[in-house]
Amino acid sequence: MGKRQSVLKQVVLGNFNELKHRKPKIYDFDSKHYDYVKDVYTNLKGQLDEIPLNIGSWDVSTEKFIIELDEELHFNRYRAITLTSDLYNNHKSFNPKEYLLFCNEFEMLCLKAGGYGGKWKNNSTEKMFLKSNSFKVLEGNGSSRWRQRAYYDFVKDIASTIIDIPVIRISIYDKYNGSTIGELLDANHENIEPYIMKRINSVLN
Repeated sequence: MGKRQSVLKQVVLGNFNELKHRKPKIYDFDSKHYDYVKDVYTNLKGQLDEIPLNIGSWDVSTEKFIIELDEELHFNRYRAITLTSDLYNNHKSFNPKEYLLFCNEFEMLCLKAGGYGGKWKNNSTEKMFLKSNSFKVLEGNGSSRWRQRAYYDFVKDIASTIIDIPVIRISIYDKYNGSTIGELLDANHENIEPYIMKRINSVLN
């Protein structure tokens, strides 16, 4: 767990009780939700015959909501593809249109942070998606790991509708009182708590 996530978790669990929520399995998906996932997997050039649904751990999980912190590696052309899904029509847990802007504006920061090693590709991602280009080459096949991360971000979003628990996404590029949330989390700044509580209340109320 990174520093930013640790600070976020400390703030949230200082106000809400932690509760681990189950991760949906393939049999939980009705035809509509399955079609959403299948379409996104296909659009990301997924290569497996069976749609993968191996959801990772939640960043912060409470009895009333889940929070996912989206840092540099979550904003790029592949996440932008997922955000065009009909799943995000009238979405309330975060602003998909704003996330699309972040994907376009901050992809070079994603490349700086994740253009090499396991952040670019690994054995699992090479099987799930197209074979990656050389490190930091975005044209053509680009990065299989980036595709995988974008795909599982989408799967987590759709999972929230299945378990009926809102997944609140917080971006490091969101701003509060003249600073980005990333800057406030890096500094463990006291101003981060009112912002987090404001975001939570906007979804729950």
